[in-house]
Amino acid sequence: SFREGLRMGADADVHLPADNPIDREELAILLKLALKKLTEKQRNTINALYFEGYSGKEFAAKQKITPAMVSKNHKQALKILRGNIA
Repeated sequence: SFREGLRMGADADVHLPADNPIDREELAILLKLALKKLTEKQRNTINALYFEGYSGKEFAAKQKITPAMVSKNHKQALKILRGNIA
């Protein structure tokens, strides 16, 4: 899931405490704004991996790029998303 993809480490997770004033609707707005800050390649990578169900290798083959480049785009995108949503 997208939430799992935002994990920062094996035991770190993105979660909102019960008393956090950000609700789901606000989080959705923040996510949409953060997605606009990604490059097209980063956005396409996030879309393919989280919403279209591609694996990194499958998306790399489809785009005719290396799996390492997919990984780089993915990591950069998550860093930007975390920075803009946190």
